[in-house]
Amino acid sequence: MRIRPLILLFTPGPDAGPMALLRGDHATLLRAQGFELDICRDLNSTVEQARRIAPDLLVLAGPLADNCLAASYMRALQPRLKVLALLDSQDESALLQILRSGADMYGPLRASPELLLALTLGLCRQPGVPERSPADISSAAWALVDRGWVLSSPDGNCVDLTTGERAFLQALFLAPGLRARRADLMNAIDISYASSTLPGKETRLGVLVSRMRRKFQARGVALPLRAIHGFGYMFAARVRPATT
Repeated sequence: MRIRPLILLFTPGPDAGPMALLRGDHATLLRAQGFELDICRDLNSTVEQARRIAPDLLVLAGPLADNCLAASYMRALQPRLKVLALLDSQDESALLQILRSGADMYGPLRASPELLLALTLGLCRQPGVPERSPADISSAAWALVDRGWVLSSPDGNCVDLTTGERAFLQALFLAPGLRARRADLMNAIDISYASSTLPGKETRLGVLVSRMRRKFQARGVALPLRAIHGFGYMFAARVRPATT
């Protein structure tokens, strides 16, 4: 069973207006809630992609005729697929057409990101979608817990951190895009040791990272750290806000 519900989003048209928002802010919010998202811009590629990846949910945001055609075809192709249609017109004839074509739910084309998320979550509560909801999925991420002294992996493994490791990861987690410069990371480490009475300061960033990798490997955990040449380091995985 797939852990993350996979959405196929049909958004034809130019990079402007509601289509741009769907591909931008709306897609960002859905991904932040743990959904996997694949975006298609034309009907043919939507059909082909659905054949290839077998999505759990299909969001249709095209013209009514295209939405109806896609819903009807997908309903025959994948009977258990959940279909949400976003419509520019909310008149009764349009709603009847899309529901008779196989859509499970409908909403306004200009729905806010929050409304689209609520509609999507409503479909997730119906049978046929992976059992783990996006609320559960959001916890399936790396997190600094116990005031930052422990790094928890998505599968629940917890590894204690040294003063330097804690400062390094805290700086990385707070950096834009989880990417931080070497100088900023070293500064965070220096500050942490300046306020600490614990011995054993790591004086070289590369040594700290190497030791941390080995420690996690010994616990059977692959630490998703990436060195960026000429820049610093990146944490290449989803993270949750720090907790106490």
